[in-house]
Amino acid sequence: MTGVFIVGRHLSRFDIVDSAWGPAFIVVSVTSLLVSDTAHPIQYLITGMVAVWGLRLSGHIYRRFRASAAEDKRYVEMRKKWKSGNENVAIFFRIYLTQAILATIICLPVIIINVSNMATVSPVAIIGLAIWIIGFTVEALADRQLRDFVRNPQNKGYLMTRGLWRYSRHPNYFGELTLWWGVGIMALAVPYGWIGLVGPALISYLLIFVSGISPTEKAFAGRLGWDDYKNQTSVLFPWFPGKGDKS
Repeated sequence: MTGVFIVGRHLSRFDIVDSAWGPAFIVVSVTSLLVSDTAHPIQYLITGMVAVWGLRLSGHIYRRFRASAAEDKRYVEMRKKWKSGNENVAIFFRIYLTQAILATIICLPVIIINVSNMATVSPVAIIGLAIWIIGFTVEALADRQLRDFVRNPQNKGYLMTRGLWRYSRHPNYFGELTLWWGVGIMALAVPYGWIGLVGPALISYLLIFVSGISPTEKAFAGRLGWDDYKNQTSVLFPWFPGKGDKS
């Protein structure tokens, strides 16, 4: 994150930190694997799962970063609220270092598996892997559907309400939460693995209340068709239109 901060300062685009979110998890996962004195298949498996997820997410976000000439307004507004002190120091500690710490905490189930001497491919681990596959597929498909929709100039000014977005207002976040809960369940296969559930619980809180659903919903409030879409479509868990969560 320190390296990415230096790049962001050079580019005057501190929103590049979003592209580093996935790789931060890879660094934590690979490091925990390297310091381990064991080499069980499940340890390589879960580290590979994080790598696949992190690289895909990073590539998706970086393409969006390259397509925009302006810094993400979230970071611009955030800095406006900071009334005193050195801006660069504040950005490093409040954004970059904070995200590094959050990524490490969310990676707790991976760390616990990688440092365990009793890690095995058990039925519990297989269940967690299956849940991860479902979540990863949903997130990747939702991101692709949205990207294709936005790229079509005929869709400018319209809301994405097709595909998975017909059944959930945030299917990408649903997919991400699902895959991390899958990772958390995999950790239950090793001693003290229950501690790893702090990871998926934390990212669930962040995506629902802090950096995901909440600010996105506020940003779309007032847009043409938003109220109808909101009233007809589940906020997170996919459900049939008109029968979902109307909150």
